[in-house]
Amino acid sequence: MTTSNPDPKRELLRHTVATLAYRGGKAVRNAPAGFADFRGSASSRSAGQILAHIGDLLDWALSIAQGKQTWRNSEPLSWDKETARFFAALKSFDDYLASAEPLHVPAVRSRPRPRESLNEAEEESTSDSKR
Repeated sequence: MTTSNPDPKRELLRHTVATLAYRGGKAVRNAPAGFADFRGSASSRSAGQILAHIGDLLDWALSIAQGKQTWRNSEPLSWDKETARFFAALKSFDDYLASAEPLHVPAVRSRPRPRESLNEAEEESTSDSKR
């Protein structure tokens, strides 16, 4: 991976990408022959389709960061080619994050606070009125 950008939020995102490379690499390397066609159930995607989808997600993330959001549904390649695509997409995304090029979206987004359920809000309002 390339040099770092001084923005700590971008560095956190790069760390997340590196974690995906490490964990994803463990899952895709040395897969047995025919693994790309494996399905957990008759209605699920094959392993090859899932890996192609992850590649599409990484390409999409890069396009969003570059300010030109583009989505495509790729047909799965052979397992070896799809694995190479996975790592190439991770590298491209990381290289962009490490560069001085602007991010066109926030690097880290805060989660909104969970909404209270009606029951909790009603209980609070009832207990407040009893005081």
